[in-house]
Amino acid sequence: NIDAATISLPTPRLFKRLVKNSGSESEVIKKPLKAASYINRLMEQWLRIAVGIYHKTRGRFIIFDRYVYDSYLAPPTNSFSKQLRRSLLLKTSIRPDLVFFLDAPGDILFKRKGEHTPERLEKQRQTFLKLKDKIPGMQIIDATRSASQIRSEVIDIIWNHYAAITD
Repeated sequence: NIDAATISLPTPRLFKRLVKNSGSESEVIKKPLKAASYINRLMEQWLRIAVGIYHKTRGRFIIFDRYVYDSYLAPPTNSFSKQLRRSLLLKTSIRPDLVFFLDAPGDILFKRKGEHTPERLEKQRQTFLKLKDKIPGMQIIDATRSASQIRSEVIDIIWNHYAAITD
């Protein structure tokens, strides 16, 4: 989501607008724009990773919302560029110490935000739940509770983890 990004290159909106406005223009124009947009998205994600590495090497606490694990939600693809992008991001990203999965059934998530369908949200949920053994440090948090209860549990886990690594 371009509007929600706190760290971003100045170009994503430009590329989005150019690709959208190229409409039915010839492929001579559209293909290079899509390629440039693809490279821009990859560079933007690497920028965020680099900023995370910078802060982590200085001992700072970093929170990534969603992170690169969203690529596990995407259906398998035969597109070489998509496979390459997913692979590059997963291999070049810093490994988080903790990963929190805020778990709630699809129907509850749909009632909260109204995005997608309850079925699609439940399918995504089940995909992430299957990743527990694949993603080191993944903590499943019951997100059917109040925000203050969730926040308290997450803060406790973070402090316990910090205490364990500083002993």
